[in-house]
Amino acid sequence: MEVGSGANVVKAFTAVLAFIALALTYDLREYQNFSTAEAMDAAQLARNLAEGRGYTTQFIRPLDLHLLRERGGGDPRLDNSHPDLANAPGWPFLLAGLMQKLPFNHAIAQPKEFQRHTPELWIAWFNQGLFFLALCLLFFLARWLFDDLVAWLSVVVLGGAELYWRFSVSGLSTLLLVLEFLLLVWFLALAEKGARERKWGILRLAPLALIAGALVGVCGLTRYACGWLILPVAVYFVIAFQERRLTLALAAVVGFIVVMTPWISRNYEVSGTLFGTAGYALYEDGERFPGNNL
Repeated sequence: MEVGSGANVVKAFTAVLAFIALALTYDLREYQNFSTAEAMDAAQLARNLAEGRGYTTQFIRPLDLHLLRERGGGDPRLDNSHPDLANAPGWPFLLAGLMQKLPFNHAIAQPKEFQRHTPELWIAWFNQGLFFLALCLLFFLARWLFDDLVAWLSVVVLGGAELYWRFSVSGLSTLLLVLEFLLLVWFLALAEKGARERKWGILRLAPLALIAGALVGVCGLTRYACGWLILPVAVYFVIAFQERRLTLALAAVVGFIVVMTPWISRNYEVSGTLFGTAGYALYEDGERFPGNNL
């Protein structure tokens, strides 16, 4: 228990206990249910998916109804569900799977004594599980690229950041994005190191580039704005590799397109836009359309 694998087991067990203690302390002191409309919107989408109603929403957005009507979907009624056009699907689909596996009870038994909504607690704990996985991935990535000191320091800095703990109880997809981004960095570093040190050829590097592009696509399906990451990823393959750089960049772009295209096609078929109402975010909350006027 003092040397070799036994010492590593003790360290890992201590780290897990420390994270659980920190999570319990934070939840007891700081948890205040969901605080954003975006989190509640994603959760109701997940509930509709889990209950077999498809990717539909009861969130009334006049712009959604306008796009659906212009596309020829009839005149959507305000007292019925309609296809959601505002949210990327990754997080709601993941929450829907969680709702089908865990005992989610959406009813509030005693409204007068209400303090915490149990489904929101389940989602917060799930988010904190993703946070723990991100810390583990960061540790192994930093130890592989640098050394143990850098790895532990990285974990302490990330795990001690109150901002990420706030995101862990927010119900948002931020920590899922952190985990996906760390996976992307892992595959990019693996490809670069393999080409530089082990002289890997195109048969090994092309699948890694394809996976990296697919991971960017997953990030884009988690939050649309993250799809722009495909540009620096493609540039990275062009700059960091000596041979077949354009082939690798193209493989990454192909992986990205394969993942994103089915959902973009769905949006276009339903609304005539590639990203639904999310594509209008550039115009939102400006001088011409202040607040929610869009």
